Amino acid sequence: MDPVPKALQISTTTSILLFLIACLLGSLRPLAVYSTEAIAEQFVPTDLFNLIFIFPILLYSLYRSQDSEVGRLTMIASLFYLIYINTIYLLGVPYDWISILLLFAMMIGLYSCITQFVLLDHQEVKVRLGAMPHRVVIALLSFIAIFFSLLQVSTMLTTTDATGIDLGTWVADLLVFCGPIFMTAILLYLRHPAGYTGSYIMLYVILVTFAGLIPFVIFQQLLYQIAIDLFTVIFVLVFVIPIFVVWYRLFGLVRSA
Repeated sequence: MDPVPKALQISTTTSILLFLIACLLGSLRPLAVYSTEAIAEQFVPTDLFNLIFIFPILLYSLYRSQDSEVGRLTMIASLFYLIYINTIYLLGVPYDWISILLLFAMMIGLYSCITQFVLLDHQEVKVRLGAMPHRVVIALLSFIAIFFSLLQVSTMLTTTDATGIDLGTWVADLLVFCGPIFMTAILLYLRHPAGYTGSYIMLYVILVTFAGLIPFVIFQQLLYQIAIDLFTVIFVLVFVIPIFVVWYRLFGLVRSA
C-alpha cells in the first residue's frame, strides 16, 4: 500500500478539522449557529451523533490510514458521510457565517475524498474482497438506491409546502447518496475493481446514515421533547441489521488480508 502524499494528508486533515469545528459550534451554541429553533431541532441531534460516534472513528481511521487499508477505506467512507450530511445543510438553510465554514470544509473534503479514492489500489482491494457475497451486495446496493430514489421522487411530487431542508434533503439523497450507491452496484456487477472499493465505502455510509437515526430521535426527545417514533426505531433496526452483517463481512475480509 502506497503512502498518502503529504499535501493530501494536510488537505484531508484540514477538512476534518473544519467539519469538527462546525459540529462543535452547532452542538454547544445552537442558537448562535442555526437561525431558528426548527432548524436546530433537525441539525443539533445530528451534530451530537457525529461528535460521539463519527468523529472518533474518523480520527482513528485517519491515524491508521498510512499503514492500514481498512483504515484508509473507513476514513474515506466517514469523510464522504460528512459531505453527504452537510450537503443537506448547505442546500437547505439560509446562508450565514457557518455556511462559509462548511463550504470550505466541503470543497476541501470533496477534493480529498475523490483524490484518496483515486489513489487507492483498487485491484488489491478486489483481491481482498474476492470472497464476499457478490450477489447479495449487488442486490442490497441496488435495492437501497432504487427504493430510496423512488421514495424521494414520490415525496417531491406529493409535497406542496416544501421547506428548504426538504429541498436540500431531496437533492442530497438523490445525487450524493443514491447516485453513488447505484454506480457502485453497476461497477460491482461488472466486476470492476472500483466496485469492490465502493462497496465497502457505500455500505459503511448506508450503515451509519440509518443507524444514526436511532440516536437522532433520542437526542430530539431529550433536547426538544419531540416524541420518539417507535415505528422509525423498529424500521431502522430491521433495516440496519442485514446491512451491518454484510458490511462487517467486508470489513473482516479487508482487515484479515
